[in-house]
Amino acid sequence: MLKHAGWDLGTALLTVIVIAIGQSLIIGLLSLRVSGVYFAMVMAIRDNETRAKVLGYHTLTFKLIAITVSGVMAALAGAFNALWNLNANPAVLGVGTTINALLMTIIGGVGSLIGSMLGAGVIQLLGYWLNVFFGPSWPLLFGIVYLLIVLFLPYGIIGTWRLRGPHR
Repeated sequence: MLKHAGWDLGTALLTVIVIAIGQSLIIGLLSLRVSGVYFAMVMAIRDNETRAKVLGYHTLTFKLIAITVSGVMAALAGAFNALWNLNANPAVLGVGTTINALLMTIIGGVGSLIGSMLGAGVIQLLGYWLNVFFGPSWPLLFGIVYLLIVLFLPYGIIGTWRLRGPHR
């Protein structure tokens, strides 16, 4: 096996491949759900559950499917996180993790799969570069950048692009 700086590169590569394949499968399945009739029904229930019931839909079934799918996705995300970090500790359940997930979704754009992924990339890269250039004061600068993003891109990056983008 190839070793570099204490890392077994063969095992690390296998871990990356397993996570990439799993993530691709999850994104593929979710994109099928988002573009299907099921997602439209979930949006109808969100907007007006009484109307959906009057139209004859059994809303409890759709809500149970939604909570089950979200639970499975959260479990897979936790499993991939533990596989990547080689541990699972209670700090993962902290408020900071929840806030980061919300920031990723808000920055990328609510209501799209690609928006959340884009938001995650922006947060990770921005946090890294702010830390490199500004050191310990990077959270303050990150907060200012976040406020500017919310002010000038109120629907997130993807949502604002959809409203003002070149496809008009």
